[in-house]
Amino acid sequence: MKKFDFLSQRYVGYTISAALFVLTIVLYFTPAFSLKYGVDFKGGTELHFKFNKPVADDKIRQILKDDCGLSGVVQSTYTGDMPGGETVLLRGESREKIIKTDFLANEAYKDKTTGLEVKSLKDMREKFEAGLAKLDKDLKIEDTLRETSVGPAVGSELRTQAVFAVMVALIGILLYITYTFEFKFAIPAILALFHDVIIVLGVIMLARIEFDMSQLAVLLTVVGYSINDTIIICDRIRENFKIMRKTSYYDMVNESLAQVFSRTVITVLTTLLPLISIFFFGGEVLSGFALTMMCGMIVGCYSSIFVVSPIIVIWKTYEEKAVA
Repeated sequence: MKKFDFLSQRYVGYTISAALFVLTIVLYFTPAFSLKYGVDFKGGTELHFKFNKPVADDKIRQILKDDCGLSGVVQSTYTGDMPGGETVLLRGESREKIIKTDFLANEAYKDKTTGLEVKSLKDMREKFEAGLAKLDKDLKIEDTLRETSVGPAVGSELRTQAVFAVMVALIGILLYITYTFEFKFAIPAILALFHDVIIVLGVIMLARIEFDMSQLAVLLTVVGYSINDTIIICDRIRENFKIMRKTSYYDMVNESLAQVFSRTVITVLTTLLPLISIFFFGGEVLSGFALTMMCGMIVGCYSSIFVVSPIIVIWKTYEEKAVA
């Protein structure tokens, strides 16, 4: 049976990657789709309320807007068993809500930099409870599971630290691969990781998912999975180079890809199965995490085969011509 020529599809891969890269750039500069930072990175307040009865997300948003003068994200969630065998709904209507809104302070004040009024958490809660009573006299907050506020300055600092964390991870990987393999393996690997991170950011923007700490964790996890696939392929290329001296470098790399292809794909598929379950059954809070993780796994596998390997072959061809 004739083996598939992976490297012959490199131009298809380059075209797909270029198209996705351009799409990400376009999305970034499109106001409707530009990267939206969560409370962690832009500052704000996150509240986790448990109500005495199920209520729809849009009702909570309306109360925030009309009674509290606030905009924000409302997500249904679930943290424990419901009494009396009550049905648990995680999308649209539930007893537990995560509310992400503007920064709320202990005491109201006017921000000297922006000139905007910062509302107090106590005042917002009083107005919110009054809005609930107006909607349904029997509806009220049963318990406050979490109240978290991050100031704008702290959010900006966390954003800087997040970029620094990703850069440190990439530099560490560059040094590791250079030491373990060769520099010609390290550069394509780093290019592929930048490629993966940018495309996953494009998915986040296209799906209008808030970029928070969980999405940062997705990016770092995707970097780890992608470099794992790349190291497996590079290691096989290095081994085959020693025993296939008479074979052209192009054919040798193709053979190496054929040998590890099933292992790489099976690893990704086994990771995708639980992520698919989380996406469909984990509720709105986890669906964004699962979606970006799934896309990251697929992109990482694809880039190891159709981005890293062709660049290694191009590098080797250039080396041979330079020596000749």
